[in-house]
Amino acid sequence: MLINCYIFTILISFSEMLNPQHDRDALKIVKFLASDIFHNKSAKLFLLIVALIHGSVTLIQIYCTLANPDIKDFILKAPIFFGMFFPLTGVITLLLRPELIDDVPQYMKNWSMENVDAKIHTWVQITRIYGVGTFILAFICGLSYSQFLINENQFFFFYQFLDDFVPKYEFRIFCKIIYKATFPVMFYAAVLHAIQTAYGTQHMKFQLIMLREKIEKIDCNEKHQKKIRQKLIYCIRRHDSIITFGRNKMEQMSELIGIFLTIATLCFISILIFMFAGPFYKEYYVRLCLTCATAVAAFGSLLVFGQKLEDEIEQLATVTYNLKWYNFDVENRKIYLLFLLNVMKTFQVKYLDFAINYRLGLSIVRTVYSVLSVMLKMDSKLYDKQN
Repeated sequence: MLINCYIFTILISFSEMLNPQHDRDALKIVKFLASDIFHNKSAKLFLLIVALIHGSVTLIQIYCTLANPDIKDFILKAPIFFGMFFPLTGVITLLLRPELIDDVPQYMKNWSMENVDAKIHTWVQITRIYGVGTFILAFICGLSYSQFLINENQFFFFYQFLDDFVPKYEFRIFCKIIYKATFPVMFYAAVLHAIQTAYGTQHMKFQLIMLREKIEKIDCNEKHQKKIRQKLIYCIRRHDSIITFGRNKMEQMSELIGIFLTIATLCFISILIFMFAGPFYKEYYVRLCLTCATAVAAFGSLLVFGQKLEDEIEQLATVTYNLKWYNFDVENRKIYLLFLLNVMKTFQVKYLDFAINYRLGLSIVRTVYSVLSVMLKMDSKLYDKQN
């Protein structure tokens, strides 16, 4: 009954998202799926149960691994072990910091879809489709993990734990069904923060585009110095509020980004070792393809939207630089110089020295290709020696 009521609430809210022209947030449907949907008490309770289940399994696995270490067995289970930290971190963050993107609309200037630049309109549609599509893909990927496949106890610690320590078959199957039922939600949670980041960066980009249009419309006629001064001061304040908002969000997200990067590194290493030593079954190909597609979609969004935000900041600086400042009076030139210094400061979605853009994506692709090439050569040499 609780689940049915919650689903009904979701459907009503979702239908309201589909008609956002009277709402200040054009990406409200993305925000709803990435944050608002979990503000419901029943959703929080369900997330807490999921976190307790997977948190308990993780702690038990750590204890059993340390108490009775088996390197070969750990290599087989490591990809799932490290991989599940992604959604588990997402679920815990939703429970502890559910308001992460709730304040975004407060910093965004009111605007109507009918009066915006065509570029904004296009990217609003792209972001909506991308956000909804990624969540659907993640949910389908989670459903694939809910299926019973052969030899799952080789890769999932919990299944082997149940087989070894739970003698009653019916209760063992019941526990497996409960565990598998959490995977759609876990994979949903795994992409949440990537979509939240996309939501925030897109809103920043839209505001910068509108600010750039304001700058382009500044009348540089030397007879209108008072109007020029007012518009320059407005642009300085607006630019400062947008960039300050972005930096504050980056500070809030920096810990999460660091955690996710650490998990991604460990997961990548464990997958490489598994590829070198673990078995492959054709029954897992669909699950593997869906997992890869979900990971690429989630991480790819960070690269694309991070790069587009950088591009818009550069365009804003170029437009500001090309203003006919020589028609300004002395006071306006001072204000313009201050504005120019502000817009020339770069802003990037980054962690430490790693900016999330196309260059990072290219570096990752090169690294993966190099590592795979080396491992394939080593594997072929070992195969030749054995024969």
